[in-house]
Parts: sequence; C-alpha cells; structure tokens
Amino acid sequence: MTTLDGLRFIYLHGNIRAINSNRPATLDAFLRVVDPPGWAEDRCAEALPIIIGNDPQAARAAAFDLWCTFDDASRIGLTEWAWIAWQCGIICPEAFGVLIRESWIRGKTSSLLSVKRGWPRQEVAEMFRVVGMTHLMEPEEMTTLAAMPDSIAVYRGANGISAAKVRHGMSWTTDEACAVWFANRGGDEPVVLRATVAKADVLAYFDHESEIVVRPGRAVKSKRIDAPRRSVSYENRAQLLEFNMIAATDMAGVGQGQWA
Repeated sequence: MTTLDGLRFIYLHGNIRAINSNRPATLDAFLRVVDPPGWAEDRCAEALPIIIGNDPQAARAAAFDLWCTFDDASRIGLTEWAWIAWQCGIICPEAFGVLIRESWIRGKTSSLLSVKRGWPRQEVAEMFRVVGMTHLMEPEEMTTLAAMPDSIAVYRGANGISAAKVRHGMSWTTDEACAVWFANRGGDEPVVLRATVAKADVLAYFDHESEIVVRPGRAVKSKRIDAPRRSVSYENRAQLLEFNMIAATDMAGVGQGQWA
C-alpha cells in the first residue's frame, strides 16, 4: 500500500487525526513522495519551510517555482504530497491551489492529474472542491465565469475513444474550435461533443483553452457534432500558448525546469 493509498484509507474512514500531522512536513517524507531529481534536493530543502509556512503568498510562489523546476513525474509527486499535506492541515489553499491549477492545465498529452494512477475523477473533483475557485483561478477568470449564463454550452474533443467515454470527462471548453483541434490531434477517428453544464456544476474556468472543469458526469444533453479539420487560426493560437509558457518559464529563472 502506497503512502497516498494508506492516507486515503484513513481519510475515508474518518480517522485523519490518527496520522502524525508533522510527518508530511519533514524533508525526508517530502523527498520520498515527490522523488525529485538529485540536483533539486537542496532547492526542495529551501522551499519546503516556505510552502508550509505562515505567509500564504510566499507559500504560493515557492510551490509554483518548485513545480516549474520539476519534470512531469516529480510534478505529479509534488501534487500528491500537497494532497496529503492538505488533508493533514499543513498547507495553505494558496499553495495547494496553484499546484492543482498547474498540474491540471499543463501536460504533453493530457492533464497531469488525469494520468496519476489511483486518482479517480471523483477524487480529483474533490481536490478542486476543497481548495475553492478563488485559489484556483485568476481574477479575470473569475470575472469571465461570473458573466456566463446559468446554463453553459460546452464542447469536448477526443479521438480513438467512443463518444460515451468522451462525455464522462471533466475537461470541456466553451470554444468549439478548441474542441475540434483536440479531436484532430491524433490519427484516430475524431469525436466532438456539444453538451450543457449548469454553472453550479462548474469546478473552475481557465482562460487557457477557454476550459470549463465540470463535476464528473454533470455535462448533460451531449450530442456528437461534425469534427472538421482543425482550423489554422486555432493551431496558431495553440502555438502561441506554447511559446508564452516557454517564455514565462525562462523569465522566472527556472533554469533546469521545463513546461510540460
């Protein structure tokens, strides 16, 4: 049984207080769960006291900086540690929120949270719920979501899987062209769905890809629509987003880090 599986068993049975709340705060426990590259261990030792410290903004900045430093495997480990730390009450929502946000919206092929073995959609949705929108979203994104109607038209694109599987996903977009782009990204048969989601069932909105994160199974009235070839305008937009992410990393002075 892994550290997270053991914690989940205790957590789900209401015995969270049985855990020594200081354990996730130790550097040894942090390194075992995160498993960073050897060259990053000193940086972890410097960042950990800040991440679990009493200054929420400093904690958020340190968590974000460390996330940028890591490769994808260690980013997943960092988020796993943060989930443990959250349940033990030793990490603030500002720091946990930025790790959930970045691990959700970044990834070579899909969200880093969606590829972590052992994290079902319901648990990922619980991460979003407990940390709250204000710690996941930028102020401009909060404004955009607030202006949306109570019933929101959303789209989701994929390929190589059935429409039945596509409709159960959490990641949707208000941008039809974005969904078409994702549907055409691979060589298999593209699938694009149009559905409706109640604003009350939205866990977050991200400007990146005009994404609506939906509670599992709450996108309703889904209907398959035609998936034409990806538009040049959206492909250019995707390239621009990729360029902006690389530039942001360079300006942050991450050095050996990379965006996924």
